Amino acid sequence: MVKPIAEVASKLGKGAHSKTPLQTGAGWMVLQLEDTRDTPPPPFDEIKNSIAQELQRESVARYVAELRKNGKLKLLEATRDRPRPRRPTPSSRRSRRRRRSRAPTR
Repeated sequence: MVKPIAEVASKLGKGAHSKTPLQTGAGWMVLQLEDTRDTPPPPFDEIKNSIAQELQRESVARYVAELRKNGKLKLLEATRDRPRPRRPTPSSRRSRRRRRSRAPTR
């Protein structure tokens, strides 16, 4: 439920209406509370996975926030003197392919 509507609806008694109109994203509204009902909470077995996921998400968020707060980053600049890693030559790639494609001999 939209927050402004929920706030007004929670203050209304059964059969009462809001004294002033509310402006929401859907336009202006006047609320009238016709009836209320209690909704029982869902069984624990149905929601325990979502609770565990939410707790894990919060734990990770706290951990990441702590790392960002206390972490020290050191940026290393690339040097021009550093040799680049060698890439395999086309001939070495071909010989590897041939070795793989051969059928095992007995």
